[in-house]
Amino acid sequence: MDLTLLTAAQQPTAEVLPALGLLTHSVTVLPLDAGALIDRPLGHAVLLDARRDLAGARSFSRVLAAIGVTAPIIGVLTEGGLIAMSAQWHVDDIILDTAGPAELDARLRLAIERCAAAAQPTAEQVDIGELTIDE
Repeated sequence: MDLTLLTAAQQPTAEVLPALGLLTHSVTVLPLDAGALIDRPLGHAVLLDARRDLAGARSFSRVLAAIGVTAPIIGVLTEGGLIAMSAQWHVDDIILDTAGPAELDARLRLAIERCAAAAQPTAEQVDIGELTIDE
């Protein structure tokens, strides 16, 4: 699974989400800068580092939504940062920076599957032989 980690941390994987270093996922680390995202594939999921700068991360989640990121966005928070979470954050899921590898992997898989299912067009008309059901 290809992941993108958006962070300003010096030791990105070890500092932001230590469990990520224990998994076999391919991780691309990018700065929290919209310019770094231009013409760059973001992979299957985006991890947004919101541990230190909650307001900045919330604003950047809005930028990601505005530029039309289709991959699920997962906010990485400290336990104290949970108080700031609201619908104004454009994230598909959240995870604590202390989460273990099993929880992280499960949350990534679920977010990717939910995003893929939501992107599937819904059938407005079902044809079964000569019978047509129009919702």
